[in-house]
Amino acid sequence: RFRAIKEQPIFYWWNEDFINRYSTTPKLGDETDIRVGLQTANNIRFLRQIWEVDSKKVLIHPICQPYFGLPRTKWVPYIKGAEGRVWFEPISDVLSWEPNALAVKLMERDGEQTSRPQNEKYYFQVGVAFKSTGKHFTARCHRVRSVFDVKGQSVFPRNIGNTVCLMNSKTARSILSALNPSISFQVGDAKRLPLFPIESADEIFAQLETSFTQ
Repeated sequence: RFRAIKEQPIFYWWNEDFINRYSTTPKLGDETDIRVGLQTANNIRFLRQIWEVDSKKVLIHPICQPYFGLPRTKWVPYIKGAEGRVWFEPISDVLSWEPNALAVKLMERDGEQTSRPQNEKYYFQVGVAFKSTGKHFTARCHRVRSVFDVKGQSVFPRNIGNTVCLMNSKTARSILSALNPSISFQVGDAKRLPLFPIESADEIFAQLETSFTQ
């Protein structure tokens, strides 16, 4: 029973049938990449609310459109912590970008770099951000191509709709709360989430997307 779950936590409340189902189901970390993102080291300097800047200078590139690289732009959408958001990530914060976020990448203090522009190849990719802090686990789809924060850690799956529905399901929340009973959800926790199929996930996702758009 201990060996069926990575790192061998003691789940005395999981019955044999559920443990067998868990152990025989592929995990999220086996089939997709899960990454943490940028740490600016100075959010006050580099971030703005979207209503604080000229909207014509913000990159708005929907995930449904092909991506051929980043044009010259002053601001790009930025995904932080969930702050109560679920299913879809609205454009709330924007990051000072031009040229290529060099001001962020060169942020130093006492001769040492304080910013952490990690996992850059995943910036502007289609993904699902999940909550890093809080009592209940939630996830939300990147609405537009964005840079994501260390608190906006994200999954980059083949099937966005199924992944969003899975990660917001009651079963997934129960499993992740068991895997990590604290108020901080980590990349390692998400990697251990079993890929249980969600019935009608594509239809659910499509209906939610329509409602969110409206």
